Amino acid sequence: MKTVEDAPNWLEQVYDALICGKDRVVDRFLRQYGTSAFTKELTASGETALMVAIKGGHGHIIKMLVSLMPQELLALTDDSKNTALHAAALLDNVKAAELLA
Repeated sequence: MKTVEDAPNWLEQVYDALICGKDRVVDRFLRQYGTSAFTKELTASGETALMVAIKGGHGHIIKMLVSLMPQELLALTDDSKNTALHAAALLDNVKAAELLA
């Protein structure tokens, strides 16, 4: 299986898709790159794909990520030691918090 870094411009592509709610792009990216797509830090502060999706606020993208990612990866943290659940709480994203609980 390919890793995230094998995709040209992968960072910009996946970040944009997560923020803008481009479900086809996110789905294709996740299926092509597997677990490495969930664990890679996408921002300078160490945010994962799920954290970026929560920032974007698109419930269907968050639901897609949560349904495809291994349960133990929900506990990944950014550089501030925040999990995706912390991000949801900080952004008052109740739907995301419910999906993560």
